Amino acid sequence: MGRFNDRKAYAFEELVAEIGNCMLCAQIGVEPEFDQSAAYVEGWLEAMKEDSRAIFRAASEAQKAVDYIMDRTARADQMAAE
Repeated sequence: MGRFNDRKAYAFEELVAEIGNCMLCAQIGVEPEFDQSAAYVEGWLEAMKEDSRAIFRAASEAQKAVDYIMDRTARADQMAAE
């Protein structure tokens, strides 16, 4: 990610967050909302134009975040049940 300047890095992180939001919502059965997504599309497109693998890297990072959240939730549930 060092090759992105601050604006592009921010756009990439927003893309990770949006993908992660969709993944997490799908796992817990909630319909995601895309109200603010349009505001970030230009930045995402720019990031993907300069790095054709950006979408795959973003999805990978999003999956890691979702896995972490789901693992922490399962641990908290397990501890609460004890």
